[in-house]
Amino acid sequence: MVIPCEPTDYLRQLFSETLEFKFHSAGLYWMEAPAREPWTCRPTTYVGQIEHSDDTVWIAGAEPLRFKAGEGVILPPNLRLRHEWGGNASGKTRIRWSHFQFLVAHSVDIANFLELPHLLSRDMAERFGDFNEALVAADNGTPPLAAAVKMKRVAFEMLELMLERMPLKPRAMEALEGVRRFEPVLELIKRDYAKRLTVAGLAKRAGMSPSRFHAAFKAALGAPPLDYVIGRRVEDAQRLLGFTTEPIGEVAARCGYEDQLYFSKVFKARVGSTPSEYRAEVQASAGMGKAG
Repeated sequence: MVIPCEPTDYLRQLFSETLEFKFHSAGLYWMEAPAREPWTCRPTTYVGQIEHSDDTVWIAGAEPLRFKAGEGVILPPNLRLRHEWGGNASGKTRIRWSHFQFLVAHSVDIANFLELPHLLSRDMAERFGDFNEALVAADNGTPPLAAAVKMKRVAFEMLELMLERMPLKPRAMEALEGVRRFEPVLELIKRDYAKRLTVAGLAKRAGMSPSRFHAAFKAALGAPPLDYVIGRRVEDAQRLLGFTTEPIGEVAARCGYEDQLYFSKVFKARVGSTPSEYRAEVQASAGMGKAG
């Protein structure tokens, strides 16, 4: 006789086996103030502390977020936004920031289940700023294995504090339970997202009929299966465009698009800018400050 597991047991297993930290970038920048960065849309969670001037985060289609020197903010992925920093007597300000993801079931971002954006008080911003500084230190000049260990330790301490301070969205655990049943499908998508995937093939992986799978996957993940695949393709394209110098045609091919023009159309529909515009936005944002 098989004793069925409680849903919480399934979730414990899901988290223990698949929860991962994915580092994208971090920095400690001195920059001229006032300043304004270009509009951009990142597939990552952003944590930032502004130390010597006020900050306004302008978000497309939403009210701006405003916070004062010494405070900070945690922003969810996939917002089209820009920062605008106020001036001060010195004409300079320092930012401690990071971009990262916490993923479960291979590609589901934990940030999607937290109430974000979240403004940070001075005390909390200082703690998260210290986390960011520790990520930078681990990423610079540390042997690869030691760097990975240090970054994961810092990252999961950060996530623990986030979970203590930021409430989960209503029915988040129920949504994650829905995600759990599609873990084999999400594993396949992570591995083969650049290949030609079909609803029938993904449904077979889930052991369901195509029609039932389509409806159940959309209910659990918030998007139809093939739209979800496109999201993973675009997300990887954002990473390649932002952190490599690969030609756009090669980025498109690596992400499953042989037709560069069609790739650009899909990318702009998702991100709000073309691949070349996006690369320029990320580079302009990264070039605004000086490490220090």
